[in-house]
Amino acid sequence: MIDPITATKTVHELAGIAKGLYDYINDVKTAPKRARELREMLSHVLLLLNPLREVLTAKSTIEVPLESAIMEFEKILKDMQAEVDESKVKGIKRVTWPFNKDVKNRLSSMIEKYKGTFQMALSLKTS
Repeated sequence: MIDPITATKTVHELAGIAKGLYDYINDVKTAPKRARELREMLSHVLLLLNPLREVLTAKSTIEVPLESAIMEFEKILKDMQAEVDESKVKGIKRVTWPFNKDVKNRLSSMIEKYKGTFQMALSLKTS
């Protein structure tokens, strides 16, 4: 017969495992939606980056805040790219979504921030 303390500890551990599995299954279930949201956000930024590149090509200097934003955004994209790099997604990782809900939310807010920066820069450069 198991003592109550051991039983309580075991049930607590099982609850933690069940919660982890539930969260994982929920994340997998919602991964396509999160992927679609990130893809749409990135496509909106891409629509801004091409004209911004053309405007900046004609300039001899770039303001420091814009240069900083471009470099920071480049780091974000390179970090995202590293997460989906072919060398990292071998075996079972090929079928798992690398950006969990918290990471997706953080990336979404950062992408929106830079999208706004690039929109403002583009409107200032073209007016």
